[in-house]
Amino acid sequence: TKRSPEEVGRIVNEKNFREADLIVGPVYEEELQEVLRHAERRQIPVVSPLAHIETTDSEVLFQLAPDPAHKYDKVMDLLSPEKRITVIRTANTDKEFESEILDLLRGRKYETYHYRNTQPASGSGGNSPTDLTPLLENKEDNVFIILSDDEVEVDRILAALASADTSLTSRGRTAPRYTVLGNVRWNRYNNIDRTMFFKDRVIFISTYHAKRDSQTILDFDSAYIRSFGSLPTLFSYRGYDAAVIFCPAMYNDIEYDMEGRSYTPLQTSYLFGQGEERHNHVNRSWMRVNYNSDFTITVE
Repeated sequence: TKRSPEEVGRIVNEKNFREADLIVGPVYEEELQEVLRHAERRQIPVVSPLAHIETTDSEVLFQLAPDPAHKYDKVMDLLSPEKRITVIRTANTDKEFESEILDLLRGRKYETYHYRNTQPASGSGGNSPTDLTPLLENKEDNVFIILSDDEVEVDRILAALASADTSLTSRGRTAPRYTVLGNVRWNRYNNIDRTMFFKDRVIFISTYHAKRDSQTILDFDSAYIRSFGSLPTLFSYRGYDAAVIFCPAMYNDIEYDMEGRSYTPLQTSYLFGQGEERHNHVNRSWMRVNYNSDFTITVE
């Protein structure tokens, strides 16, 4: 579409387009209006594969990107009254993640720990501020939430938690019970030690997950490489998901009463619903990615 209204108009007026039974795209919300007018006349679905639709409203519009309002639905077990929640702050804060977490914790009891990557003065006594053993010297189920947006800080805090765990266990103390609710942006860091994700039992909430060593993804990747000569990207996986969910409708194999029905074409699941004041069919399913202490990854 070249993000151009004129180009969208040209596509909509093509004969092949006007005979289509399914429309996937366009990518951007501002390009949707003319496409939707045509789709509503013919009562055919329009699938938005990537955008979070904020203002456009239509009965025929399906959004694959998950609704931000449901982002943390799958981690509510981590915020139960039985959990000891500690928010770890540093000199650098991911403001967006902080805002989401503070909204999530509103009305819940939690503690705040200020991590400073400095050593105590010689002879001052006491624990180093980089020693997180005091946070684990309890018999409770701990949940740690690290608000930093600095790669070095995140890496050091994760390493400090793992070190404290090892120290306590090696001294014959009760093995600490803890989980880290992580920020999915950590996956963009190039130098972070990802073994810490497993040692600290990190949990991420993600819009999409494709675990490349699973057989399902391996089979898809192999077929994709044979066809296109390159590894698939997120767009490739989303495109495949859209096809598997919606193309059968052209042959009347499924009905478009999709509310409450779950679909998992590869590994990412989709659960469509309509809001009280909106007609769009919006995916409500985010992926919970669990890094387990036995060095396996599970997704929910």
